[in-house]
Amino acid sequence: MIQIKTISFVLVAFFSGAAFGLSKNVNSITEFLSANTLSGLTACLERSYSGFSPIEARTICASKHAIDLSRQTYPEGQGAPMSRGVEGVFFSGKIKNTHSDYLITFLQLEVIVFGEEGNEQTLTAHGNVWAAPFDEIEVDFRFSQIVEPEIIDVEWCDRDTAHDERRSCKSWDVVHVAGVPI
Repeated sequence: MIQIKTISFVLVAFFSGAAFGLSKNVNSITEFLSANTLSGLTACLERSYSGFSPIEARTICASKHAIDLSRQTYPEGQGAPMSRGVEGVFFSGKIKNTHSDYLITFLQLEVIVFGEEGNEQTLTAHGNVWAAPFDEIEVDFRFSQIVEPEIIDVEWCDRDTAHDERRSCKSWDVVHVAGVPI
C-alpha cells in the first residue's frame, strides 16, 4: 500500500511538473530515479545551479552520481612530480580513459618514493576530472602532504624490479577511480 502511494506521488509530481512547465521538478525526479547513471548526471547538469560556474556545477553533479570504478577500469598515462616554487609540488601529466563504458570524474594517484634501505614514503594526489571514453586529459594535482622538492630528482624505478627490492627510486600508480557508467 505504501509503495503504491509512493509511486502515485512520484507520477503525479512528474506529470504536474511537466504540465506546468516546471522542468526543474522533472529533472529532479529524473535525477533521483536515475541515480549513479549518465541520465542522472545529465538531469543534474540541466538543473540550474545559480551562483556556480559551469565547471563547479559539473563537479557537484559528477560527485553526486559517481561510483567507484577502481575495479572496472584502469586509466593509463604519463606524469611526474613537478615543483611550482612557493606553490609546492604537484603531480602533472596526461591520463587516458581506456574504457568505453565509463566517464571518469575523479582520480587519486600515489607516488611511492623508496629510500636506500627500502623504506617507503607514499604521497597522494587527487582531483576531479572529466574524461570521456578514450579521451586523454591533462592532470595537475596538488599533493595532499608537504612534499620535499628533492623527490623530483629521484630516479624512476625499473618496472621489472619487485616491489620489495626497490631502492632509491620512485614509482606512481592510479589507486582510485570514480565515474559514471555510460
